Amino acid sequence: MRRLSLQRRVTPHEVCAKRAKKQCTGDERLLYMTGQQAGCLTGGGECGKVLRGIDWSSNPLGPPEGWPLSLQAAVRLILHSQFAMMVHWGPELITFYNDAYAPSLGNKHPDSLGRPAKEWWSEIWDDLQPIFDQVRGGEPFFKQNACYKPDRFGGAETAYFSHCHSPLWGDTGEIEGVFLVVTETTREVTAEVELQAALDQTAQQGRISAESDAYHRAIIDSSTDFAIIAMDRDATITRWNEGARRIMGWSEEEMLGKTAQRIFTAEDRADGVMERETRNAREAGHGTDERWHLRKDGSCFWAAGMMMPLNTAAGDHIGYLKILRDRTQERLAEERLREAREWLDVALQTGLIGFFEWDVEARRVKGDNRFADFLGFPHSQMAEGVALEGLAETIHPEDRLSIRENAQHALQTQTGFHAEFRLMANNSLRWIAVTGHRHAPDHQPLRYAGVVIDVTTQKRAEEVREVLSSELKHRVKNIIAVVQSVATQTFRGAETEKLNAFNGRLRAMAAAQDMLTQGGGEPTNVQAVVKMTLEPMGGGTDRFQIEGVTVDLAREKALPLSLAMHELATNAGKYGALSNRSGRVSIRWAISGETFRLEWSEQGGPTIRVPDRKGFGSRLIERVLAAEFSGKVQVDYRPDGLQFVFEAPAASLAA
Repeated sequence: MRRLSLQRRVTPHEVCAKRAKKQCTGDERLLYMTGQQAGCLTGGGECGKVLRGIDWSSNPLGPPEGWPLSLQAAVRLILHSQFAMMVHWGPELITFYNDAYAPSLGNKHPDSLGRPAKEWWSEIWDDLQPIFDQVRGGEPFFKQNACYKPDRFGGAETAYFSHCHSPLWGDTGEIEGVFLVVTETTREVTAEVELQAALDQTAQQGRISAESDAYHRAIIDSSTDFAIIAMDRDATITRWNEGARRIMGWSEEEMLGKTAQRIFTAEDRADGVMERETRNAREAGHGTDERWHLRKDGSCFWAAGMMMPLNTAAGDHIGYLKILRDRTQERLAEERLREAREWLDVALQTGLIGFFEWDVEARRVKGDNRFADFLGFPHSQMAEGVALEGLAETIHPEDRLSIRENAQHALQTQTGFHAEFRLMANNSLRWIAVTGHRHAPDHQPLRYAGVVIDVTTQKRAEEVREVLSSELKHRVKNIIAVVQSVATQTFRGAETEKLNAFNGRLRAMAAAQDMLTQGGGEPTNVQAVVKMTLEPMGGGTDRFQIEGVTVDLAREKALPLSLAMHELATNAGKYGALSNRSGRVSIRWAISGETFRLEWSEQGGPTIRVPDRKGFGSRLIERVLAAEFSGKVQVDYRPDGLQFVFEAPAASLAA
C-alpha cells in the first residue's frame, strides 16, 4: 500500500479518484489523516529534527510512543504544514510548532520546542494566560492584528499577530491541548498606520491635490510596503514609488510614461478590468482591486488595494491614484486552509468518521449522515434527533451495560468519555469507537459532542493476530515437548544432572516464548522477565531481592535475558547461594546515561572457587547477551559469592 504524502502536494481530489478506482482503502486514508502510519515526529524539517532529539523520557509528556493518538495526529499535522501552526498540550502546555512558525520566534527558537508555554513567553504571559484559560474551557479565541511586546531579539518590541486558538480534545474526550494558527502582521499593521496617517493629513486639506506635488511625493516615497502609483486621465503612469519597485520589480524610470495596463494580466486586460476600475473611481470615488497582478519577471502576485480619483483643488479630474499591497502569502494561506477543509471532507466521505451531539436533558442524539449510516437510521430522522432508547437497540446486548456505565461515569464526574463497542445495524456487526467531550455553556442544556470512527477492520486484524499468536504458541510448545521427549530417549542411561539441565533450559525457553506471544508484539520490561524466570526457583520468596527501574524490553529480547537468568539461578542452586538454606541473591539494574547495567550478586552461600573451565551455561550467557544486546559480561568468582555484571547500550533493550 503506497502512502500518500503531503509533501507531494497530493490533492484531495486525487484521493477521491483513487478511492473510486478501489485502489485506496478507507483505513489507508484514516491512518493518513491521523498520522499513525509513521512516527508523529517523522519529517517536519528543522523543527521535526529538534523534536526528535529531545529526551522525552524526562518531559512531562513522556516518550512519543505513549502519547495520546490525538496529540500524535495534531503534531504530525503541524509539522507537515506550510502555514504557521502551533500545538500546546497537557497541564504545562508543552510546545510544538513548525518551520513556518519558527521565524516569528527570533532567538527563542529552537529552545522553545518541548517546553511549557509559560517559560518561553514569560514576558507576555499575563496577556496570553486568559486566552489559554478560555480555550481550555471550551471556547475558541480569534483576534486580528493583536498587539504584544515580546522579547525575541534581545529586547521588548511591539509586534502584531493575527491568531486563532482552538481546543484540542484528547482520546478520553477531555480538552487536553490548544491548537494555534498564527500570522505575524507587524509590517502590514505598521505600514497601514503610517499610510493612513499620511492620507488623513491629506484629507484634512480637502482632497488629493495635484498642486501639492511635494507633499504628494513625500507620501508616495515613505510607504515602502505599499505600491502607490499616480496616473493621468489616460492611465499613463506619472509617479511610481519605492514600494511599487519592491513589490513589482520595475523602477520608476522604467514605468514613467507607460500605461498601467502593464501590471495587469493578459486575461484582465482582455476583460477590461482596468477600465472598470477607473470608471468606478470617477463615478463612486474609488474602485476596489483584489486580483492577480504581474511582476517584471513575469510572475504573478495577489494584490489588494483600491484606485482613487486625482483632482485639482478646483475639482477638475486630472488622473488616478492606485494603492495596493502584496497579499500573496495571505491568499496562499487561504488556499491551504481550503485544501485542509477539503481533506476533512475526504475523511468524512470515506464513511469511516461521523459526528454526533447528545442532548442530555432531552435524552436525544443528533448526528450527520455518516453517524446515521453507522446506526442504520434514515438521514432525516437522525438530523432531527433519535431517542436514546432507540439507539440502545442497535448496540450489541453484551456491550450495552458497559456503555451505560461509561456514560453515567462521564455525567457524574463531569468529564468526557471514550468507548469501543459493537453495533448491529444494516444486517452486519461492526466495531465503533466513540469519543465525546462535555459542553455546558451558561444557561444552556448540557450536551456532549464528538466523533465516531469505524474500527471494524482494526478489530478484525487484532482477532486474526490473536488467533495466529495462539497457534504459534501452541506449535512452539509442541515442538519443545517433542525435543524434550527425544532428549529423554537420547540421554537414557546418561547422567541425570545433564538431562535435568537440558530440560530446565527448555522450560525457560518455553516460558519466555509464552511472554513473547502474549502481548501481540507490544514491549515487555526487564522486571517482568526476571520475575517470570525466577518464580519456579523461589523468585517470590525472601531469598531473592529484585529491584530496578522500569526498563522497556523488546519482546524478542525476552528470550536471551530469560535464558541468562535461568543459567545463573541454576548454577546458584547447584554451587552457589541457593544450594543451602541461608543464601540470598540480589538482582539490581539501572540506567546511567546511555548504559544499562544489571548486577547479580550472591551472598551467604558456600565458599566458591574459580572453575577449571567454562561450562556450556557460562558460554551461553556470554554469547547470547553479547550477540543480542551488543553488551559485555563480567563474572567474578568471589569466595563469598558469585558477582555477575551485564552492561549494554540502553537503546539496545527496546530496539
